[in-house]
Amino acid sequence: MWTGRWWHSIQKLLPLGSTVCPVIIATNKTQLTQLTGGLYAYPIYLTIGNILKSIRRKPSKQACILIGYLPKIGSRHQDLFHSAMRHILSPLIAAGKDGVDMANGRGEVYRVFPILACYAADFPEQCLVTCTKYGTCPKCQTPADELNKPNPATPRTPKWTMDIINNAAKNSTSVTEFYDTCMAEEVSGSV
Repeated sequence: MWTGRWWHSIQKLLPLGSTVCPVIIATNKTQLTQLTGGLYAYPIYLTIGNILKSIRRKPSKQACILIGYLPKIGSRHQDLFHSAMRHILSPLIAAGKDGVDMANGRGEVYRVFPILACYAADFPEQCLVTCTKYGTCPKCQTPADELNKPNPATPRTPKWTMDIINNAAKNSTSVTEFYDTCMAEEVSGSV
């Protein structure tokens, strides 16, 4: 999205006269207090790429909105995280497929396709989102003990991850065996 290539490639896929609205989602588990046992909140924020970064990043401009809170998620509950995100983002998914009519400041109506362009997350959340074993790369298939090597890495894809999870589920006779099989393949066994 930052160079315009992403934007142009998506725009070419849309019907003539419509426009893309690049959606940016961010989550960040936030500690609220240490006094009462360490209470946390897990907010989900949404903004759009059509707004200048200098404006988006200022809370006083209200260009970033809170769209929900995730339930308290432990490391063994990635399925709950994914289910909650799927539920919260389902209206966005439908709008991205079909488009929605929106008026600009002058009252002109456009068919807008809100498309997820960026998910901003820190390293622990990237591991949670990609079902990656903590300590490995959430973007590639490089084993943890080879991350310091300059070799080009094979990208980690949802299909690759799901194949490992499905094979582990099919060939395991216990939760422990499933967990160990996934972890041996650098995929979190906590799904």
